Amino acid sequence: MNRFKFKKLLAGACKNGGSTIVGVMAALVFIGIVTGFMVKNTGAQSAASAGYGSVMTMQSTAASGVVATEGFFSNDSAKGLAFIDTIVRFGGGDKFVFSGTAANQRRRLSSSSNQYFSSKKTGQIQNNLTASGGDLKAGFQVAAGKNAKGKALKTAMAFYQFENLKREVVAGSVGAKNAMYSQKGITNADAGLTIDSGGGATFMSYAKFQNAAAVFDQTAYFGGGAYFMKDSARFKDKAYFVDTLTKTEFHVKAIFDSVVIFKGPVQFLSSATFKQGAYFLKGVSFTNGTASFNGTAYFSDSASFASNNPATFQQRAYFTGKVRFEATATFQNSASAYFGGDAVFASSALFNSVVQFDGKPTFNGNVTFEKWVYFGANVVFGSAGTFRGETYFGNTVTLGGSNLNFYHRVGFEGNVFLNGKVIKSNMDADGNKYDVSIGGKITDQWRDQGKIEGILQSLPATGSKAHDVYYTSNFGNLYPANWNALDVFNNFANKKLDTETTVWRRFTYINKDSLKTPIPTIPLVPADSARRDPQLSIQQIYNADTAHGGNVVILNAIQAMTTNGSTFDMVKLRQTYTNANRSTFYNGTHLVIEITSSITVNNSVANEFFDANIIYIIKAGGTLNAGGGNFYSNTDSATTSTLIYVGSGNATLQQFGTKNTFRGFIYIDSLNNATTNSIHFSTGGKAKIIGAVHNFSRTSGFEWNTGSSGYSTPIEFNTSVLGAFASLYPSVGGGTPSSNDNVTLRNNSHGIDVKPLGVYFY
Repeated sequence: MNRFKFKKLLAGACKNGGSTIVGVMAALVFIGIVTGFMVKNTGAQSAASAGYGSVMTMQSTAASGVVATEGFFSNDSAKGLAFIDTIVRFGGGDKFVFSGTAANQRRRLSSSSNQYFSSKKTGQIQNNLTASGGDLKAGFQVAAGKNAKGKALKTAMAFYQFENLKREVVAGSVGAKNAMYSQKGITNADAGLTIDSGGGATFMSYAKFQNAAAVFDQTAYFGGGAYFMKDSARFKDKAYFVDTLTKTEFHVKAIFDSVVIFKGPVQFLSSATFKQGAYFLKGVSFTNGTASFNGTAYFSDSASFASNNPATFQQRAYFTGKVRFEATATFQNSASAYFGGDAVFASSALFNSVVQFDGKPTFNGNVTFEKWVYFGANVVFGSAGTFRGETYFGNTVTLGGSNLNFYHRVGFEGNVFLNGKVIKSNMDADGNKYDVSIGGKITDQWRDQGKIEGILQSLPATGSKAHDVYYTSNFGNLYPANWNALDVFNNFANKKLDTETTVWRRFTYINKDSLKTPIPTIPLVPADSARRDPQLSIQQIYNADTAHGGNVVILNAIQAMTTNGSTFDMVKLRQTYTNANRSTFYNGTHLVIEITSSITVNNSVANEFFDANIIYIIKAGGTLNAGGGNFYSNTDSATTSTLIYVGSGNATLQQFGTKNTFRGFIYIDSLNNATTNSIHFSTGGKAKIIGAVHNFSRTSGFEWNTGSSGYSTPIEFNTSVLGAFASLYPSVGGGTPSSNDNVTLRNNSHGIDVKPLGVYFY
């Protein structure tokens, strides 16, 4: 037992809770008196001495466990922080600091002793941590015994207060979802945009991307249509285009790695690839390049595919409106298809899976059906048709440019207009021959050129009368409906109708409803409110300033970072930041500078690096003009954060950007009505934002620009950057800690400050 440490511990306990330690000493005195009495009156002095020694040994073991518990937090900040972070996230309950090889067991104090102890946090914690500091209080139970298991022979309760900590509120816990959020939308987006990691992108109004690629790593939401002009557009997660009126245009190659929903009209002027479900709820046109659908394709309105725009479907395709294919249409093996409206195939078409037409299809090019096909409405064949699966025609069939060849049984329930062409039933690959069933009138207006070859079968409608079967001879004779069908086909067996049987029957078809492509379930689109990021309150800073009894000093930009009253001076800013008293910073972490006039950043600042925690508040009448991306940069390894807050009224941010990394948060207030707020990051492949950009103004113009083409400015959504300003969110700052929060050191120059509050033994 280290008695010096134990005395020090007890002294600390006396300082913080004298009544507790008096009770401890009284208990020790009581134990001594009772033990002495036992020894004196039993004559078993040696046994009593041994018992008393055991009690004191366990007392010493428990005290050593208390000291070890304190040292765990004060001597190893990494382990201590990890432990505190866990109990902050998950609240009450027991968690061991020290235990044996198995849960609920004790560990040996030293390799040669029979002293064993365990230490665990027990009961609820008192969490007073905020984004700027505070403290946390917790109690620990230390149990001592002669072995790893069994009943504890001595127990201590120790209470500590932990300081030099702060609550790091991650973006998720303040409700932030987006790396880029814009209520007004984006105009003149010459920069393109790349959302690199983490957050999504939400544009509540029209968004236009002109001169560089647009890449979205997470969910992208467009509330007012979009225009993609150059390079490419890549959506690595779900994409929603929800404006039902404004047309979205892709003048670039578009790739959708996940589900995409278009509630409004859309036009693709280059190739488009859809790797998962694609849902088009208004008209869509593909006017150039290929269209590839690897997942479900759903079209509830019109769809058109231009002559140089072949389409390929790998999964089910569902068309409820009119559709027109000017180029080749291919439906692969698992791509069952349904056409509820009229469909025109101006070029060749290949169906490798089952297909159903409830609307009128027109085939002007060669068409091949490899599996079951159902036609519920009139159908026109302007070119050759090949049918390798069972085929059903529920209405009129009109032949035009070429013959129809069937390699499985086929039924014609409606009238057939041959127009001089041949419907032929062929043997399949295994040598089987199948029936051709006739249920309506057969007419050939081209004298005797048209014919049906194969096994013809029909069934009389009533009695011995057949269904209406008409056939025009060379002389224009028309056989009436009341003629016996057997006589008709026998009379022309060797001329027009090459029959091979006189067994007339109609076969049973596959139930079309059992094979019909099911209507796809359209995924839900998140409500606007679900996509909206929370709004912060800059008033939180003013509530903490010296004018309101706080300690925050808000500096004016003219004095803090200019020498002539209007031009940004990097040397002056460095001096101001270095000389400032940290106790006057907001939350003790961020220098606050207020811009109330026009401040211009010239190109002498563009190559500067400055890692500092600063909040810039642009007030009405104030302007921060970065001169086309001349603002200073942060190093990539920095842990600092900068807030550019563009306030209400005509507060203005002009051409803001850096040539390298900006680690911070750009925020435009909802009451801002400046003519234009512009963000302008330099080209060169280095400029990027680590943090987020949130624009809540509905009236101010919002530009996203690089000034030249070819560079797509990336935003890396960063939770630490947004979390640094968590206390500015009314719903978070000083509020109930979230399970998403992290606990970190407030001052990295030293570790956790551990203050004993009290200890008692029992």
